[in-house]
Amino acid sequence: MTLLNSVAQAGNVVIFTIHQPAYSVFAAFTKVLLLNGGKLMYYGLTCDAPDDFASLGYPVPKNTNPADWILVRRKDGSYRMIPYFFLIH
Repeated sequence: MTLLNSVAQAGNVVIFTIHQPAYSVFAAFTKVLLLNGGKLMYYGLTCDAPDDFASLGYPVPKNTNPADWILVRRKDGSYRMIPYFFLIH
């Protein structure tokens, strides 16, 4: 992650695909784009993701990896209640 961050800081675009990352890896990203079935589920600053979901009534529980929580929401389908216009910012 340190190397990829250095590459990005040098002005390059870094695209990284990862499934169910550890919290330390998830938190290392500046922005996150989440897809579900090829459709956009969320795009925004990684640090804002928990607050963005919470503001819509989907709070990430304390001491929970946001990446794990989002994956569970994707699997149980509850994210479908979240309006896309809010999440795409």
